[in-house]
Amino acid sequence: MAQIKLSHRPGELARAASRLGEAGININYGYCGTEPGSNAMFVIFGVAEVGKAVKIFEQAAAARPTT
Repeated sequence: MAQIKLSHRPGELARAASRLGEAGININYGYCGTEPGSNAMFVIFGVAEVGKAVKIFEQAAAARPTT
């Protein structure tokens, strides 16, 4: 399983799933929720290539502008 934190705005889930698709990683399942006491959203993707998925999400997080 690979987990990613997402901003709570339209299109974020699609962007995360697209990154996996572009890398040729199939998503077997996904779960989402919010962190307790906050509005921060997280998604857990069930994928066969966990290490590759985690690297993709880490690169995306590093490229995300901080506000």
